[in-house]
Amino acid sequence: MNVMEGELADAVNAIIKEGWALRDGQVVPETDDITLGNSGVTLDATILYADLADSTELTIFNREIAAEVYKAYLIGTTRLIKDAGGEIRSFDGDRVMGVFIGNFKNTSAAKAAPRSCRSSETIRTLFSVWAYCTHKH
Repeated sequence: MNVMEGELADAVNAIIKEGWALRDGQVVPETDDITLGNSGVTLDATILYADLADSTELTIFNREIAAEVYKAYLIGTTRLIKDAGGEIRSFDGDRVMGVFIGNFKNTSAAKAAPRSCRSSETIRTLFSVWAYCTHKH
C-alpha cells in the first residue's frame, strides 16, 4: 500500500468510526452549508434529475452545436424546475438536479418532469433544423 492509499484508508476508517451529527432541516441547504465532515441535515424532499437524452450523439455530430444545445436545455430546465417550486443544487454535464420540499413536493416534481422532457425535445428539434440549415449552405 502506498502513502496515498494509506491516507485514504485512514480517512475512510475515521469517517466510519466517528458518529454523525444530524439535524432536521426545513430548507434545502446551500452548497456552502454542506461540509465533508460527519454532519448532515435530514430533509423530507423529492429529487428530480433532468437529463438531456441522447446528448452523446450530439457531441459526436458537432461539439459546438452540442454545447449550445446543452446550454439551452440547462437554462430551460432550470427555469421549469424553479417555476414548479424546486431548488437547483447541481449540474453534471447535461443533467440538472432539482430538490423539492413541502406538502406538494412529489406533485411539483412530477409536474416539472414532463415539462423538462418537452423542453428537451423542442430544443433538440430546433437545433437539428438550425444545424441542417447552416451546414447545407
